[in-house]
Amino acid sequence: MVAGQSLLATINLPPAPVLIVSAGILPTSPLSFLDRFDEGVERTIFTFGVRRLRAESALRHASERVAELQMLDAYGVRTKELTAQLVAEHGDLLEFAARSVGEEFARGGRPVVLMAHVVRTTLASVDALERLFETGEDLALLGLREGDVLGTEQRSWGRRPDDVLGVMEDRVDVALFPNTAVVPDQILRLVATEKFAAARRDLERAGSSMAPTSQGGLVLVGAEELTTSAHAALQQASALFLGGQYAEALSFTRDARMITRWLGSGRLAVSTKELLDDPEAARTRIDQLLGDLTRHGLLTIEETRSARARAQAALRAAL
Repeated sequence: MVAGQSLLATINLPPAPVLIVSAGILPTSPLSFLDRFDEGVERTIFTFGVRRLRAESALRHASERVAELQMLDAYGVRTKELTAQLVAEHGDLLEFAARSVGEEFARGGRPVVLMAHVVRTTLASVDALERLFETGEDLALLGLREGDVLGTEQRSWGRRPDDVLGVMEDRVDVALFPNTAVVPDQILRLVATEKFAAARRDLERAGSSMAPTSQGGLVLVGAEELTTSAHAALQQASALFLGGQYAEALSFTRDARMITRWLGSGRLAVSTKELLDDPEAARTRIDQLLGDLTRHGLLTIEETRSARARAQAALRAAL
């Protein structure tokens, strides 16, 4: 049991949000441009300038983009170009919805239910897309060669799908809450609860994804230290949440989610084959990886030393 786990359990967490929507006309159809035109008309004209209606329309269309990606994937026709197009449209629609709700709030409205809808739709979308983005094509789409994830080549440091989705989520948060200092506690509590639940799910999934990796001839650099940091961030977030400091709890929850994205991304893996083939290059690769974790503020200097010592021990054992 993780230390302090009872504290985490005191927060009544909601179930994971799920998108329930059918795909629209797929972008592979020659009629797709008509579908997009109709959606634009609906959002701009048939919502009659009502921000709530605009937001609801945009959220529905954003969810349809995810369903379209899933449908294309099921049919085996999801290309890099279509993926890039639909992910970009999806992010823009989510941000449009969040901005509409944020404007309503700024004008004195209290669209609590709709704010919750934006947050849960965003989290459900990120979850669905993270499950979908597991192929080499998706990695190449966002600038990272598949070999980089397994540590068999020099890293190009491109954007992975989880980076893009994290940025998308941040854009939605900024549009929804440009200034958390003026957001009522009722709303911050609602958002913090949803984000905290998502961080817990992320950490559990990251642990599951790392288990087979650690048994498959790969050394996970810094994974133990990052896992400890993620748990510590969640513990701090839970303490702040229970103390009614919801904005601060959100900050620590965001840190935990950023760490768990690294844990589940495959970036930390260095293959034992690489260690055997070129030990010096492997040492350089480990130093580069730990340096990047330190620059991102994910590891302290002491944690970096610990992770380096553990990786070097694995290197000696492999040799």
